[in-house]
Amino acid sequence: MDVKSLITNLFSYINQILSKKKQKMSNEIDRYNLEMNCLNEAIDNLTELIEMDIPEEIKRK
Repeated sequence: MDVKSLITNLFSYINQILSKKKQKMSNEIDRYNLEMNCLNEAIDNLTELIEMDIPEEIKRK
């Protein structure tokens, strides 16, 4: 194997590793964003419940 093919194969291998790492990071970011959206929705729902007008008779119970 000549030096040129060795270097070409090496760079090809490095590019494959970087592509896999980039895809893994992208998947993790997507999962994080999804979880954050769920948490934000839960917070909004709880805030809405807290701010709701609760009748006095229910408050007394």
